[in-house]
Amino acid sequence: MDLQIQILACEMHGDEDISEINNLLGQLSSNAEIVTKEDVLRVGMSTNIHLAVARDIDAPRNRGYRIVGMATLIEKRQLVGFSGFIEDVVVDEAYRSHGVAEHLNLFLIEIAKMLGMQHLELTSNPKRIAAHKLYDKLGYVDRDTRVRRLDLSRK
Repeated sequence: MDLQIQILACEMHGDEDISEINNLLGQLSSNAEIVTKEDVLRVGMSTNIHLAVARDIDAPRNRGYRIVGMATLIEKRQLVGFSGFIEDVVVDEAYRSHGVAEHLNLFLIEIAKMLGMQHLELTSNPKRIAAHKLYDKLGYVDRDTRVRRLDLSRK
């Protein structure tokens, strides 16, 4: 498997890319909303969101590759510092245990360092045992915190 990891450019190569991104999001969460090309372009044009995709260029489709994983780095600027969040790390089921998630994380960690971030945070479902082993290996540590959410769509 020959992987190419890069920040997704603002241009998309067609509906096949969007279909593969939606497939990955569906593997991440059973209630993931379907994204459109416009949604992906909006993220791609954002100056504080970096969407990294892993492409298997040995599994050509019409455009010469297949998107097999992705992860997002979101910049967080506050008065107390500059940090980032890693979100939506997902690898296609057929490609798990081949180092794709590790490559995506290392790629985004390097971007965070180049941008001058002080630290990175991520959350992960407790059921994702393999993911937690990877995050431990990469140096992430558990924080003594309690994440809370306010669902604004129901207010």
